[in-house]
Amino acid sequence: MAGSTTFQFCHVAYNDPTRYRDLGGTMAAPILYYWGPCATCALVTSFADEHGIELDKRDVEQVEPYNELLALGGNADFIPYLYDDEKLYNGVEEINAYLEEKYAGA
Repeated sequence: MAGSTTFQFCHVAYNDPTRYRDLGGTMAAPILYYWGPCATCALVTSFADEHGIELDKRDVEQVEPYNELLALGGNADFIPYLYDDEKLYNGVEEINAYLEEKYAGA
């Protein structure tokens, strides 16, 4: 049943980014865990937009991204978080510095 294998792969990839990499997948963009109305989170999205950096934005108000963040060791009370290269970055300063170093000049 090829369909169920594909579904399982997609489900695993969404719920566990580290597992996705282990299965040979590549992430198109770093994952930003944020909350839509969060003004602090908007500082990261604005920085990314200004520098042409694509982010895979996942709102922790939704159950799946919330659980994914917890599984990575994050705490939704301290958003924003960025997940990239199998590492979790926290806070505007740390995230923007990382994005600038890795992606702004690319």
